[in-house]
Amino acid sequence: MDIDVDRMKIDGTVNSISEAIVADLADKNLDFERADSLTNMPRAFEDHAEHQLAPIVKLKSLVVKRDLPKSAWLDGSVVERVADHARDCGDLLAFGQTALEG
Repeated sequence: MDIDVDRMKIDGTVNSISEAIVADLADKNLDFERADSLTNMPRAFEDHAEHQLAPIVKLKSLVVKRDLPKSAWLDGSVVERVADHARDCGDLLAFGQTALEG
């Protein structure tokens, strides 16, 4: 692949994890799990180290979790809660689908 095409894809990736996705998650009291993060920006992303979304680009995986209480398992609401969580993460899931489609 041509290096310029790779750079365009990288720049697009940084811009695709948009502020809107982060804001949408925050509105639902959700955030990315930040326990497993790179120390530095990934190779070819160094130019974006000062971007406000740089901490997200440094994440090793894009995980958004919500704890499920024991009661959800006991009262049978666990499936509904997981489905609600998937809906709440819809914009992030759409981003992932678009990334997979290239």
